[in-house]
Amino acid sequence: MAELVEGVILILVAAFFQGTFALFLKFKSNWKWENFWAIFSVIALVISPILFSFFLVPSFLAILLSSPASAIYNSFICGVLWGIGSVLFGLSIARIGLALTYSLIIGLTAAVGSLLPLLLAPLPNLRVLALFATGILIMFLGLAVSAYAGMKRETEQKNRKFRLGLLLAVISGLTSPMLNIGFVYGIPIVETAQTHGISEFATLPVWIIVLLGGFLINFGYAAYLLIKAKTFKLFAQKTKTPLILSITSGIFYFSGLSIYGIASSRLDTLGTSVGWALLMSLMIVISNLSGILTGEWTGSRKALRFQLTSISILILGISVMGISFYL
Repeated sequence: MAELVEGVILILVAAFFQGTFALFLKFKSNWKWENFWAIFSVIALVISPILFSFFLVPSFLAILLSSPASAIYNSFICGVLWGIGSVLFGLSIARIGLALTYSLIIGLTAAVGSLLPLLLAPLPNLRVLALFATGILIMFLGLAVSAYAGMKRETEQKNRKFRLGLLLAVISGLTSPMLNIGFVYGIPIVETAQTHGISEFATLPVWIIVLLGGFLINFGYAAYLLIKAKTFKLFAQKTKTPLILSITSGIFYFSGLSIYGIASSRLDTLGTSVGWALLMSLMIVISNLSGILTGEWTGSRKALRFQLTSISILILGISVMGISFYL
């Protein structure tokens, strides 16, 4: 019972970190998007996973060197593809805000990211499959309502960036699940870590490989913009607030991932079902609350009501999918 309570508390903490890390992007001051994202990428996708592994899995290099090359390669490629979705996630926030971006992308990622691993594994029984499909349909209904809420907000706020932001969010939601697939391909790496006596943190070496692939895209695109627009000059400014915010954002991002991994192990068999559903639901709630508090829905009460309805539908769909995992 104690481990169950500890696991739920850890998921609450993980959801807070994952649901708020992008909030810092809204306060980047006179930095451009690419300045913030470049620093964020280095901290979240390279430095943090290596530091965590150094302290928690000191033998991570030996584990990676003794892991199957195919597992490392496939995980890395999935990370590269996930990196595309990650970049689009950041660009979506700049155009349509936290609330809509999180709702659309988490909804799509949860639906597609759960479906793909299922297709790679032996098919479950019909009852589980029917429940899972019901959850997927509910999720897509929630996504449709959220998109409609965004359209109403676009009309009320005259936001011309909405349609492009919506397109970016949808593409991001379709490519972001490659993070999940990267871990499916990374299972041999986890098994290698376990042969080295690592149990609770056996997934950390996989994080290094997958996130390194994502780093190439995230940092690469940011660097391209920095050079093209010559915005790298902004790094020389005396104010350190944007730098501190981008570093904090990166720490929040990876901390959320790591803490969820620990929480999942505490919850044992409930980790991939109840724990996963709780994490996704809380991330949607926290990010939407952040969006409301920072004025994203100011002057759009009707649109906000539709968005709150979509949140309820998405959480219901996630819960149904989570139950299907447990059966």
